[in-house]
Amino acid sequence: MVAGRITSVARPILSAEAEISTTPSDLGVTTPAESMVATDGSDVDHANVIEGIVAPFFAVADAENVMRSVSRIGLKTKIVSTDGLTRTALIAYPGTLLRFTPVASIQATTGSNATATANIPERIFCFLHLSPGPPPKYDSHRQGQLRNQHRLHRTSVEYVRPGSSSDASGSLNNRDTHALGGGTDLLVTMREGLVRPVRLVDLRAIPDGDAITWGPDGSLRLGATVTIAAIAADERIRERFGALAVACDAVGSPALRNMGTIGGNLCQRTRCWYYRSGIPCLKSSGSDCPAVDGENTHHVIFGGGPCYATHASDPAVALTALDATIRIAGVGGERTVPIADFFVLPDPDPKRETILETGEFVSAVELSPSASGGRQKYTKILQRGAWDFALASLAVVRRTDNSVRMVLGGVAPVPWRVNPSVEEDVASAPLAEDDIDVLAERALYDAKPLSRNAYKISLARALLREAIAFAN
Repeated sequence: MVAGRITSVARPILSAEAEISTTPSDLGVTTPAESMVATDGSDVDHANVIEGIVAPFFAVADAENVMRSVSRIGLKTKIVSTDGLTRTALIAYPGTLLRFTPVASIQATTGSNATATANIPERIFCFLHLSPGPPPKYDSHRQGQLRNQHRLHRTSVEYVRPGSSSDASGSLNNRDTHALGGGTDLLVTMREGLVRPVRLVDLRAIPDGDAITWGPDGSLRLGATVTIAAIAADERIRERFGALAVACDAVGSPALRNMGTIGGNLCQRTRCWYYRSGIPCLKSSGSDCPAVDGENTHHVIFGGGPCYATHASDPAVALTALDATIRIAGVGGERTVPIADFFVLPDPDPKRETILETGEFVSAVELSPSASGGRQKYTKILQRGAWDFALASLAVVRRTDNSVRMVLGGVAPVPWRVNPSVEEDVASAPLAEDDIDVLAERALYDAKPLSRNAYKISLARALLREAIAFAN
């Protein structure tokens, strides 16, 4: 969740330039307004301001959804309802963003009493123009935050909400354009200055994007904008793809699960503290990985080099054990790839974490009936009791045909499949306790810990022993 410091003030805060525009044409309402009102005369509440980045907001149909969309990034709102329409004013520093539902209009009144009125089309695209002003305040102990202060003073971000996959692909036409699902990771990376999008493409209006669809053969299709919470709560998924349901239930907090989407979760950026703190590294502007000789407690023990950041997704680990297929939409149509091929190691390009090209986005995740049922388990070890990323995790699936899949999480730049020869031995015959220990050690043969994370080998060994015994 994007956090901000809320400060109460006694006077209207509109000294910054407020820009209200649509895409592609500007409505022409750009004025250092002293007050802004809805056309029904309702006053806008200027009593609350937020210091920090202000991201685009999303068109919503009712007050409940307005509050849900806004509360997740720490802003306060005033809801004004007239004639069945919900009009919402979002007040933010260093400018003001007004959002209204369809068939409304905005009137800006300047200090000279001149007015400008703009009709808002069916789909609303409101952006904030961040004009120069005092830099946002950050805690000085956060590494790299001083470097982020100037990044917040930038021009508006275009927000589009396409109604089809083809329109979405067309809108994602350059590297400065980002797909938006729940926004639980993207808005944070924007706040931290890690990404600087010129356009956000909201995928949530694409038909069936949030649908959970079962095929007559027992196959499962998850639209990319299905929320993590919806997957975790679905009884049929819990019965047939239990490892996935448990992995989704292990994600973050209830708020994050209710906002986050499966597509966004798979595509989230690494949580490496060097990268997230703005310290130069191979994923940003640096020439080496500071984790090699630095604090590397939470970094990889498999597949590292030249970058040693871990992959953070819980569902990705379970989906890899379930041999999921990722459906990718792009300008040229759709393509499908096994999930094992969707994620990429940092060599040769540390800045890439998936195979997605410019103009592409995840449209769905598919599971075959052959992965359904059997015995499935997902286990996650956390530093805290809840709401944390995995120090190590493991998904194990023993299918109805007796084949076994085991995938480790939190220990590699991608979900790390255990050596197939180990899986075959687990599936081949009943195992004694000594056999389980030997197989667990074999699975860790390629582990190469850094100076401070050898403990992850012990965690992975314990998870492997438990998983092998479970599948035996």
